[in-house]
Amino acid sequence: MREYDMIHTMLAAFAPETRSNPAFASDAEIFTVAGERWGISTDAFCEADDGFGTDAKHIGRNIAVAALCDLAASGCTPQFYLHALTLPENGDDFGVQLCAGVSDVLRAHGVIMLGGDLSFGKTWHCSATVLGQQKRPLSRVIHADHAALYVTGALGGANLAMLRNQPAPAFALRFPPAQSTACTDTSGGLMDAVFQLAGVNPGKLFRLHPASIPYARGIADSGFPAEAFLWGGAGEYVMLFTAPKGLTGENIFCIGEVATSNQPGVWFGERELTAPPPDPRSMNRADYMLAVLEAATGQ
Repeated sequence: MREYDMIHTMLAAFAPETRSNPAFASDAEIFTVAGERWGISTDAFCEADDGFGTDAKHIGRNIAVAALCDLAASGCTPQFYLHALTLPENGDDFGVQLCAGVSDVLRAHGVIMLGGDLSFGKTWHCSATVLGQQKRPLSRVIHADHAALYVTGALGGANLAMLRNQPAPAFALRFPPAQSTACTDTSGGLMDAVFQLAGVNPGKLFRLHPASIPYARGIADSGFPAEAFLWGGAGEYVMLFTAPKGLTGENIFCIGEVATSNQPGVWFGERELTAPPPDPRSMNRADYMLAVLEAATGQ
């Protein structure tokens, strides 16, 4: 069962009134406290699933950025962070360095560490929870009939690192600009993010412009079709957002457009995409790489 199908199945166990938002409508859950709108999100990271490498400080920085991205994509200002951390045996220094990396990011964005829990196991594992006040309404729901699609950074670098068995690149927390009207992050790769937006907006046609994609360094020399690095499940946690056409600025790249249509769907240039990217958790590495290549090239 695919991850998103499993989440829908598990949510069926909870009464509808226990949720404040429809499933997948926003990167963070939005709730109200004393008349103020707040966002909360929880993410789990582990040695087996996340290619963050072995540098504990690098791992900590990427964990913090990845966790805070959910708030940023939901129009929230990150304010509080806590985590449940499992360390490997004899991993005291690893834990100290990981927390130093987390601290670097929290201090840079004025986020307070509330605490958490510590345990020990065979490998490291971290579940991070973040909270922040929502300063403006922002979700994955696209209300405009026409808008441009933008990203806040280069794409495909994390998938390239996975292919080369290298650590994921350093993630950067970049907030969507004030003009953005809908947003999600690319934690699962670009095409996963696009299909998530399409799932929440069934009456929209999404068209990506292949020539406008800002690819990460090294992809052109990888020996694989560049577009394959957009279909892989490792993402850079950049923002994918909609805004009026013509938006410019540092780290803002227009990669396509979205419009209300009686023939909705997702297009990559002139090719219609009929299925979301392959699920990396549903097959072994070799089969997954082949499935990604087939999905990306249509062959």
